[in-house]
Amino acid sequence: GVELIKATFDSYRQAAGRASVILFATNGVHVEGSVSQTYLEIGATKGVHDSRLTAAEIVTIPLQAELVALAACDTSYGRALLSDERLDLTRSFLIAGAAAVLGARWKVPDDERTNRFLKDFFEIYRQGGPGGAPMRKDEALSEARRHSQARQDPAQVWAAWVLVGDPR
Repeated sequence: GVELIKATFDSYRQAAGRASVILFATNGVHVEGSVSQTYLEIGATKGVHDSRLTAAEIVTIPLQAELVALAACDTSYGRALLSDERLDLTRSFLIAGAAAVLGARWKVPDDERTNRFLKDFFEIYRQGGPGGAPMRKDEALSEARRHSQARQDPAQVWAAWVLVGDPR
């Protein structure tokens, strides 16, 4: 089933170990070379945690998710460092145990076109493939891109998304 929660530090920490798919629909901030200043905006909990779920915090919370989707800008941005490691949000979720992360490489419009793209992706992924076989994440992404292109959405919407990790 799908569980919708307001993302606070505590709610994320509680859901992280049991959710198979996690979607963050929020703002992302990337500061080159800083895992403490690269973060997703979440709801603050007065006296407990601020409104920033940092990349440094993400790596400390174990995940079981087959997919983390980051509907936030610049979530897969980051200059490659030694041994191809990146100090970005995508890498943080992979280190925490996510099998794959869907993120945007640049600022995407916060509008109906982007919402429709993500809705297409999740509907296609959830429906599965022929004969009830699970749909591969990379195939769902390709199909969502085709749908977006057929609607004549700008490339800024459909080309921004990258899947990192296990494509199955």
